[in-house]
Order: sequence, then C-alpha cells, then structure tokens
Amino acid sequence: MRTLTEREKRFIDEFLVDLNGAAAVRRAGYTASNSKQHAWYILKRPRIQAAIEAALAERSERTAVSADRVVKELGRIAFADLRNAVEWRAGAGKGEIALKDSGALDQDTASAIAEVSQTAQGIKLKLHDKQQALTALGRHLGIFNDKLEAGAADDLAARLMQARLRGARSRAKKDEG
Repeated sequence: MRTLTEREKRFIDEFLVDLNGAAAVRRAGYTASNSKQHAWYILKRPRIQAAIEAALAERSERTAVSADRVVKELGRIAFADLRNAVEWRAGAGKGEIALKDSGALDQDTASAIAEVSQTAQGIKLKLHDKQQALTALGRHLGIFNDKLEAGAADDLAARLMQARLRGARSRAKKDEG
C-alpha cells in the first residue's frame, strides 16, 4: 500500500477534528470548490480509510471513550429514575421535598443529572433529556427505521402490483361468468 502524502496526512488530521470531510478538504489546503465531492473521493481510498480507522482506534484507547461507554452513558440518562435523587411525599407541603446528598447517589443517577442550582423558589434539579437519550439508543439498536430502504419500497410496490393484478383477474372472471 502506498504511503500517505503530506496533504493526505493533513486531511486525516483535519478530518479527525470534526469528522467533516468537506471542511477537512478546505482546511488541508485542497481546492475549496466541490469540497464535498473531493472529500468523498479522498475518503474512498483504502489507505485513507485505514489511516482514519487506526487514528480513531488510537484516540478511543487514549481517551478511554468507546461506543460501549457512550451507549452506557445514554442508558444512564434514558433509564434514570428521579426517585433515586429526590424524596417527596404525597400531599406534602413545599418544604417536604428533599434532594438526596450527592454522596448518596449511585453513578447512574449522578450521570443523569444535568444541573443542580439554588433558586429563589428553592433547589432546582434538572435531568438530561430522557427522550433524546431514548431516541439515540433506539436508533443505535435499530428499533426505529427512520429511512425507508429502497429494497423494502420496491418489495412493497411489487406486492401492491400483484394484488392489483389478482383483483383485476378476479373481476374479469366474474364478468365472464
């Protein structure tokens, strides 16, 4: 495999900043016109793909950030239970709500808390967006199919056409008989 040119190395370094190919093309000194197409062309090269994969793996190891860790953190937010951080009683007055001490919180609950602040009305507790975390997890797990795949659309169209033909044949037989 050919070694990387200096410009390709620069492109890879710039790509790793934000994973934006078009921006990396411009920052690496390539011609800015058609930067999306140029990025696509560069990113297709096997040596570029291999170098990016190696750099991402090295970064993941160095920072201890992995897909598993991200999914685990999303799970903490998605499945957070407010009762693990706050205590209250039904019919309680304003002073009957209490936050648990931060040292008493388990890691999952602490990770789900976005903000704790003192306001004129009392202490404010805000959790990270549970719905957003659930949506991200659902997409990761393939629960949500936001895109209609061409194969599925083609298959559906074929089945609809067959049903129409069967209906037409059935009507023709009734008309004959």
